[in-house]
Amino acid sequence: MDIIKQLNWRYAVKKFTDEKLSDVQLNTVLESVRLSPSGAGLQPYKLIVVEDHDTRVLLGEHSFTNKAKVVNASQLLVFAIYQNLDMAYTEAYLELCAKEREIPVEALAGYAAMLKKTIDDFSSQEEYLGWAKAQAYLALGNMLTTCAVIGVDASPMEGFTNEKYDEILNLNERNLTAVVIANLGFRDEDDIFIKMKKVRWPQEDFIVRI
Repeated sequence: MDIIKQLNWRYAVKKFTDEKLSDVQLNTVLESVRLSPSGAGLQPYKLIVVEDHDTRVLLGEHSFTNKAKVVNASQLLVFAIYQNLDMAYTEAYLELCAKEREIPVEALAGYAAMLKKTIDDFSSQEEYLGWAKAQAYLALGNMLTTCAVIGVDASPMEGFTNEKYDEILNLNERNLTAVVIANLGFRDEDDIFIKMKKVRWPQEDFIVRI
């Protein structure tokens, strides 16, 4: 697999076919999000997989551009961050760590202190939300690379009304808020961008070596 070739192949698809991802493809994409790195390992977000057509029609009404792909893509993924993290969340995560690593929770005392400090060090709600959003974007980037490698098209979008997505998906009830979305599927041959060359700054202008 030539990963650079695949990264050149990928682009933000504007028009999808009606072909659906296989179960294996979809699970690979979802696992790439689940296994993504995050600050202190806390994963302060959830991934919402929207396949219901009527729900996607409603969401499309609150998407700024190219509403059709929100409705017609194989799946719509919504990255939703927690509006806040409390100690109950970190305690549940510590219990999961202890279970997975087959050690007593008490053995994670140092890690527990670090997690508490991570949360306590945020000076404001805005600072926390900025951090949580950055973690979701780490996962989005990981997912986009995975999609390119396995030949699945993925189109990320920021152009939507967060409050309406939260309302339609009942995210507030889960202490969540949508921050970025991505459409999954396969490019249509009629997509006008399909043959356009990818444009990026050349290495000599983009990379600073110190």
